[in-house]
Amino acid sequence: GFPPAEALHTVLSLGAYVGGSALEEQAEANRSEEDRERDHELLTQMLDSDRYPTLAAAAAGAFTGGEDTFEHGLRLLTDGLRARHAELHGLPFPGRDTVTTPDAAR
Repeated sequence: GFPPAEALHTVLSLGAYVGGSALEEQAEANRSEEDRERDHELLTQMLDSDRYPTLAAAAAGAFTGGEDTFEHGLRLLTDGLRARHAELHGLPFPGRDTVTTPDAAR
């Protein structure tokens, strides 16, 4: 496990992430049609590959129907928690070549 204070911070952080995502979805659902049309026009302009090639290329890969933003963020958080847990207990984890002892993790 995690030390008590870190466990509490972890639970609060995950709760804030989930709550913030829910608020974003609720806010999006309550937007007016006028706001949606205006944002669509702005997005279309931003994705002009002649004016903003890097942004257009990034967006092309982001809107392919793959993993949604919430799942991606949650996966990043849980991967970080696994890495931190391994660090605390001196265990190896992907992306790190050495094992850190619990005393050295601090």
